[in-house]
Amino acid sequence: MLQLIRVTQQPDHVEAIRGTNVTFHCMFPDAQSNSRIKVYWWKLEDNGNLQVQPDKRKLFGFDSDQKSFFQLLNVSVQDSGVYQCVLSLQGQIAGSGRGSHLVVLGKYGFSGERKYSKLDILMSSQIYFCRGSTHLTRRN
Repeated sequence: MLQLIRVTQQPDHVEAIRGTNVTFHCMFPDAQSNSRIKVYWWKLEDNGNLQVQPDKRKLFGFDSDQKSFFQLLNVSVQDSGVYQCVLSLQGQIAGSGRGSHLVVLGKYGFSGERKYSKLDILMSSQIYFCRGSTHLTRRN
């Protein structure tokens, strides 16, 4: 029977500006250095499935026998999500991290999501326009 390996990931949460690079780390200190562990990185999708889509913006490697990294280059808002490190040994899952949550912000530090307040909703229920003065006129 395969014994599970303790896995930790860093960072837990990271905010990055669009166009920058982000690095995630996966540590498994209890693993024996000669144990042929394979490390996979997955992005958890909204529907609960794990997906891997390799491209030239993703770099994978090992810092040591017990530490792996995943670097995502030139991040975009679509890269936001949870990335999880999964260990495989002898073809079976031997451990997994809790995930690292990435939030990618726009060039000026805003996320792609628009947050609405109650005031926004109230104001949008009526349309106003300006007729060459500073007075607002309600349009029916």
